[in-house]
Amino acid sequence: MGPRTPKASTSLPSSPADAPSAQAKGHDWRPLTGTGLKWIAIVTMLVDHAGAVLVLPYCLLLYRTHAANAVEAYQVYLLMRHVGRIAFPLFCFALVEGFVHTHSRPRQVVRLALFAAVSEIPFDLALNDGVISYATSLNVMFTLLIAYVVMWVPELVGDRLGLSRLARGVLLVPCAIGGAWLALALDVDYHAFGVLLVCGLYLARDSRVAQLAVGAALAAAYCLVHNDWMEMYSIVGMACFLLYNGRRGRGMKYFFYLFYPLHLLLLWLIAGALA
Repeated sequence: MGPRTPKASTSLPSSPADAPSAQAKGHDWRPLTGTGLKWIAIVTMLVDHAGAVLVLPYCLLLYRTHAANAVEAYQVYLLMRHVGRIAFPLFCFALVEGFVHTHSRPRQVVRLALFAAVSEIPFDLALNDGVISYATSLNVMFTLLIAYVVMWVPELVGDRLGLSRLARGVLLVPCAIGGAWLALALDVDYHAFGVLLVCGLYLARDSRVAQLAVGAALAAAYCLVHNDWMEMYSIVGMACFLLYNGRRGRGMKYFFYLFYPLHLLLLWLIAGALA
């Protein structure tokens, strides 16, 4: 079962420090900082959610009244959904970068959990027909929270047992399967695909090309399973990985966290005013 929402989502964990990483040295031609990637994710997410909250109800009204421009309006809606596919892989990429470079993983977990809880009410109001529930149909921040913990468990075990990086990668596989099952059980946005995408990007973190290949393969598998090829547009977002220069960019961490619940609340209010 595919994501309920226009597959967008959340505010992002912090990226690497302003100093370029070893991989970024000698590649200053790459134009996108971590902040630049976040802005692309934010804008495409907003387009996606505006389509779901504002344009789709208008399309349904046009169809009910047999309006002549109903088909054209629906094409606009689909275009907005296609644009929105760009956002989610960028959020996943930022999550992995934040995990690798953060100074405090416990604080990141607490931050994700807090904003996931805060975001659930505006998420349900805007994208879940107003049915507020913390049991199922959870927002994408919960997806990223599960994925973050899944990445963290092998590192905690590895540190305690002195495991090699290869052994930690092997241990990540059953953890990812467990996280995917939990994502399905809780009915979080993007379900198992979201958790597996984060884990795949983490395993391939030494190569942007490998991350793109892994992400594209997972997107294709998702489309085959659900017989819905819209998710292939997410490869456009994954291609942005190749343009990342390893720099954090201008720090606006809490803005990106706050934007997710606030933009959903604002779209819901606008939809109510237009109804």
